[in-house]
Amino acid sequence: MRFGFTLVACLLTGCATSGAAFEWKEGSDLASAEGKYKNADAVILLHQRHTKLVGVYQPGKFSQTDHVHNVILIRNEKAFDYGNVRIPYSNKGEVLYFDARTVSPDGVVTPLEPERVFDEEVKAGETGSKTKVFALPKVTVGSRIEYRYALKHPFIFWYRRTFFGDRIPVLRYEVTLEGTDDVKYIVRTANT
Repeated sequence: MRFGFTLVACLLTGCATSGAAFEWKEGSDLASAEGKYKNADAVILLHQRHTKLVGVYQPGKFSQTDHVHNVILIRNEKAFDYGNVRIPYSNKGEVLYFDARTVSPDGVVTPLEPERVFDEEVKAGETGSKTKVFALPKVTVGSRIEYRYALKHPFIFWYRRTFFGDRIPVLRYEVTLEGTDDVKYIVRTANT
């Protein structure tokens, strides 16, 4: 199951609202979803992304902030690698918040300890990238891994193509996009 979307942003006119951190999803929120795709190694129960684009004429200057939240159900041992996560971002960007946890099949929550999160940096001329790298604790068959974060960049990605769920099914995919009045954007979806 493959899901794609393309984002194109141009500085003209747009709309404005506000974005905040996503809430953790508790068992009752996801219980009905866990019975689907029983033959899959894992299921992305929820992927949420909220992107805010701030144009050049706004206080705080030109920027893009992405809030992301993922919940993945581990169905068998082949899916344990989904507990090893890499989150790349621009060298000029910053992580506004970051949090992760594993929820066991019986509901026990094990948060990711901060000392288990590492930062990698790749230099490429004057630019480069950083990556948050971590392994979620106590990943077992039937557990849910969940992580959320926000990245702020001092620029807007003018064109972004994303494919999600290439190897495992996606049950729910939510994208919200907002911009200040001087930002115009277009979203196109395919294979939804």
